Amino acid sequence: MTLVLQQIQTLEELYQIKELYISSFPAGQRDSFEGLMLQLDTEKDCSIYQIKIENTVAGFLTLWRFPDFSYLEHIATIPSFRCKGMGREVLSLITSEQKTPLLLEIEKPNDELSLRRLRFYERNGFHVIPVPYSNPLQDRNNPNAELLLMVNRPNLELETIQGFVKTLYRRVYHLS
Repeated sequence: MTLVLQQIQTLEELYQIKELYISSFPAGQRDSFEGLMLQLDTEKDCSIYQIKIENTVAGFLTLWRFPDFSYLEHIATIPSFRCKGMGREVLSLITSEQKTPLLLEIEKPNDELSLRRLRFYERNGFHVIPVPYSNPLQDRNNPNAELLLMVNRPNLELETIQGFVKTLYRRVYHLS
């Protein structure tokens, strides 16, 4: 089975992942689909990829690239492709291409699914960054919703992490 990441260029390609985008992330953890469409058109630092296996769309990911780090905003697979090693392969492909740290956020583990997600990222070389963090999109719905930041490079300076968070808030979430 050959896995390929194909950058989405057109609205037609974006519509192929619409259902998965909406069903995989609660409203508080994602923008509207219209917002995703706008992001595709206007955000030069952001790329959206279809994850394809044998020319079949099996998932998608959203990746922001900044000079000092990259941010994996979303990654989701179609249910029939889950638990088959595809997530591991996608992360391996992305991290092997990164010259800078790769950052992602997850919810704090409070049930079996969120604990499995944390363990998945840890098995794939990510480490929890011990700083308080919350996603501004999620804050609109639940001001106490803290998340975990994870990065694939351990031992980064706190000042560096704080710089990453400032960039996320400014560039991804459009906060000053």
